[in-house]
Amino acid sequence: AKPAAKEKKAYVKPTASEEQVLQKKLKELKNNLQANEQKISQLEKEKAQAEEELAKPSIYSDPYKLAEVNARYEKVGDQLKKANNEWERLAMEIEEVEAKLGWVSSQYWVQSIEYVNYLI
Repeated sequence: AKPAAKEKKAYVKPTASEEQVLQKKLKELKNNLQANEQKISQLEKEKAQAEEELAKPSIYSDPYKLAEVNARYEKVGDQLKKANNEWERLAMEIEEVEAKLGWVSSQYWVQSIEYVNYLI
């Protein structure tokens, strides 16, 4: 006679729909991150152009041009700061979703192995 089986903790396999929701969110976040990276690249180019203009001695003889370029430089700098903050937020959110997906996957495998061991 087989000894009485130990009472096993009941595990619930994550639903496919939960994993699909996380996969969809991850894809959306990665797309947003890629778009944000392109925006950062463009803003860095604009900032560099403004810096080049501000480095020219001739700009200081035209106070209106100087004010215009300086305002553009500051505006682009602010936009770049916001875009970098958004990039950090998106990257952290991607890490969280990937961790959840990894947890879901690893939990599933642990549960499967425990169930097979229970049957043996």
